Amino acid sequence: MAGAVTWTGNGARRGNDDGERAPFDQIARGAAREVRERDLERDRWLGYDAAVSTQQHPNAGDDAAGLAGGASDAIASTSSTPPSAASTSSAPSPARRSRLRRWLRRGAVAAALTLAAFVALVEVYGARDATRALLAGREALGSSSTARVPADDRAERAADALLVDAELVGDGDLVVRVRLRLPPGDGPHPVVVVMGGQRTGRRVVDLVEPTRPVALLGLDYPYTKPDPKPKGLGPNAREGLVIHAAVWDVVPAAMLAFDWIETRDDLDASRIALVGGSLGALFAPAIAAHDERVAAVGLLLGAGDLGGLVAANLKAPWPLPHLAGWLASSLVAPLEPLDHIAAIAPRPVLFVAGEGDERMPRALSEKLIERCGDPKEVRWLDLGHVNVRDPEFHTQVLGEVVAWFDRVGVLGE
Repeated sequence: MAGAVTWTGNGARRGNDDGERAPFDQIARGAAREVRERDLERDRWLGYDAAVSTQQHPNAGDDAAGLAGGASDAIASTSSTPPSAASTSSAPSPARRSRLRRWLRRGAVAAALTLAAFVALVEVYGARDATRALLAGREALGSSSTARVPADDRAERAADALLVDAELVGDGDLVVRVRLRLPPGDGPHPVVVVMGGQRTGRRVVDLVEPTRPVALLGLDYPYTKPDPKPKGLGPNAREGLVIHAAVWDVVPAAMLAFDWIETRDDLDASRIALVGGSLGALFAPAIAAHDERVAAVGLLLGAGDLGGLVAANLKAPWPLPHLAGWLASSLVAPLEPLDHIAAIAPRPVLFVAGEGDERMPRALSEKLIERCGDPKEVRWLDLGHVNVRDPEFHTQVLGEVVAWFDRVGVLGE
């Protein structure tokens, strides 16, 4: 029968009219091509290579039988989800592994370049000019500085002395709060500028009973610890930036205090001694090295090598303490006591250190002592790290300081 069409078992078309084969062959060929392109696209996304796709369609040829087989596979593929579970659970193909290795290499190179750039920036920052960094915030004493007698009962307790609180304002934005303890008499009195711990600040003069007719001047550091302590990476990072900025105001703050001393008739600006304890001992060398008005320096329980100090006091797994020490020493490199201690000579320097001081290790204290020029005196005491509130400070440390003042005569008539 003309025009009759039958289909073979393998899906190939067979008809009595050869002219009717061409449209169906074109349809089959197009369907096979679409299936092949779709499978190749799928394989590219899933990481399979071309060989896997070819094995899945071995009959996809250009002859009639191949086209029929491709069409049959296309019909089968629409009723199932390629690839099979066995294929998806198999190990990654070589092409996929190669691509993964390439990504890892690129990531490692990017990380190495970023680290190298960070290290270079930190080193350049740490190598900047110390004098320029320390004196960048130097300001002259402004006319708005004020002084007053405290309104509480501290003046009554110190019946033989007068306490004066002052807010020293520079001609920029620097503000320094100080407390002055004056001995009886009109003066002018020699002055001991005391820099202790961050928490004590200017109130250190309330905790020390001078045994000589000298004036004591305590300074607040230009930073106040937040209460409560910040939690989380972001708040702590912001607080770190505040601390870093405040560090550079310490030397200008001390110089502003010396300016104020020169304005008072009851103080003798030619007889100023600087005593730094613990944290203050880390700042005192830089202050004295850049201000000739300091006639003598006492360093109590101090040390050199800021990076080593951070590493020694940070309780963390290796190598975190050393990395933190390197970073900290680079960020505050202009303050390094080892770089300033020699510039104090020929003015006298006293070192008082504790044999068992766990915060200021002996090796780091000896580093600082070795760098110091003459004249210098060193006293090693059988102590740990004490502060002005500990009885041992008054019975041992303070006694050494007073005896040294008497020997060098810097506070005498």
